[in-house]
Order: sequence, then C-alpha cells, then structure tokens
Amino acid sequence: MATNCSLNGNYTANCESSTSFVCPYDPFVLLHVPKNLYYTYFVTAALNVVFAATSFCGNSLVLMALLRTPSLHSPSKALLRSLALSDLFVGLFVQPMYIAYCLSGTSENHWVRCISWFIYPLLMDYFVAVSFLTMVAISIDRYLALRLRASYRSVVTIKKVNITVVSIWITSLVFPITRVIAGKLTLLLSCTFFALFVVIPTFTHCTIHRTLQRHGRQVTNQFFLHRKESHLSIHQYKKSVSAMRYLYIALLISYTPITCVSLLYIKQDPSMAAILLPAGNVATTLLFFNSSLNPVLYCWRIRQVRGAMLNLADSFICC
Repeated sequence: MATNCSLNGNYTANCESSTSFVCPYDPFVLLHVPKNLYYTYFVTAALNVVFAATSFCGNSLVLMALLRTPSLHSPSKALLRSLALSDLFVGLFVQPMYIAYCLSGTSENHWVRCISWFIYPLLMDYFVAVSFLTMVAISIDRYLALRLRASYRSVVTIKKVNITVVSIWITSLVFPITRVIAGKLTLLLSCTFFALFVVIPTFTHCTIHRTLQRHGRQVTNQFFLHRKESHLSIHQYKKSVSAMRYLYIALLISYTPITCVSLLYIKQDPSMAAILLPAGNVATTLLFFNSSLNPVLYCWRIRQVRGAMLNLADSFICC
C-alpha cells in the first residue's frame, strides 16, 4: 500500500523537492520514500521475494497434486484449483510488481514507481476478489453436500461448478475496472464483497455445525452422496469442512489488517501518516502471505492432496 503525498505536510515537501516528475496515473503518489522508512521498504521487499517464490512453487505443486487426486469429488477439485490458481498468480504477477513498487521508492526510479503503483493494486484487487468469491463458493458447496445428501452429486455437477468458476473470474474484473473508472467506489465495493465474504461462510459454518449436532447419531453411521459403489462418511465430510474453515479463517485474518489501514487512510489524518506508511506495507505483505500459507493448509488438512504432494516431491527428488 502506498500513501498520498498530501497526507502530511512533511511528506508533501519531500515529494515536491525530490523531483519535478509527476506520475500521469496519480499525481499524488509518493515517488520518493522518506529515508527513515527505507528499512521498512527493504524488509518488505525481501519478505515478498521469499513469499512470491513459495507462493508460486507451493501452488504449482497443489495444482499438479489435484490433477493426480481422483478420489476428490470433481466439483470440489475445481473450486480448489480456482483458489490455488489465484494464489499462484499473486506470487507470479502481483508480488513482483509490489516489490518493484517498494524498491523504486528508495532508488528514485520514478517511472517504475509510477507504473507499478498503477498495476499492482489492479492485480491485487482482481486476484483477492477471485479468492474471496471462491471461498464463498466452497462454503456453499460444503453446505449443499449436507443439505442435499444423496442428491448432491446429481445436483452439484462438474459442469455447473466450472460455470461458477468462470463466472467468478469474470465477475472479479469489476474490481480493477472500478478502480480505473471510479476509484472512490472501490472502497464501497470492497466493503460490500467483504461483508458477503464474512456473512455467507459464517452462515454456512453455523448451519453445518447446528445440523450435525442436531442429527447426531442419525447422520453418524453413513452420509450418502449418491455414488453407486461408495459413500462419503460423516468423518470425511467433517474433515473437508474443517479444511474449508481453516482456509476461510486464514484469508479473513490476512485481509483484516489491510482493511483497517485503508479505512484509517481514508480519514486523511496527518498525525497518522508516519504510522500508516509502514503499517500499510506490513498489512499488504500479510495479505500476500496468505497465498503462501494456503498450500501448507491444503497439505495439512486434505489427506488426498497431502499424499499426492508427497509423491510429487519424491519424484522430483529422485530426478
């Protein structure tokens, strides 16, 4: 996150005196970082180099592992692929642009600073929106598995889920487009989507928890999902819900700090300028870290993915 030069008089003076260059995308972008914040920007850039590499490698392994995991229900795999793909693109595109933004602010490379300031928020808005909507879809999928029982597999088909995934990736374009056309509406749109992200998964989690408690022994013996020769046990279902819960909580925790910093930044309080700059860097890095954390959660909470990833790792080591 970068802050507006007009946020504080001292920073404004710094911007005006450092160069006559004006960024055509945002005349108020902080082109040259104050020297007392160099350390924060260097550390932020270094952390994002590490997290970008782990995000790309980890999610690449997850995507390959999902291809080798026929035991997972195909619609569930499609949703996990969507989430892993958005995380992979964060490490491949968003974080490199953010690293360029951070380092160019300390090296006075104003064109790079200007261009990266324009591109990385657009990419970040897009892929975060994809992750949010995919998590909402995953929570609805787990709810329908419990609600529909035996008819789940006939109702929730791979074709319908693929259409949902494509719709998510198309709908998420609203965020970067809104930022370009009407930047002030971005915050309102983000708050709306964030509310949906909080309300829908929370509702499905609570409903699933209450239903399992209410039915107790009635659903403990077997939990049919209408597959000719097999059934999904309630134990397996609980594990899938638990995995979804960890992914949801991790994304919620990662996104909350950047939301708080953004709301404080909107207030334009000059006394907060010295705090918001480094706080914004930390909050943005934490948001990106979620893309590196998710593959660890997949491996930890989803047994089929863990087995496939271990087999892939063994094959790479043998080569």
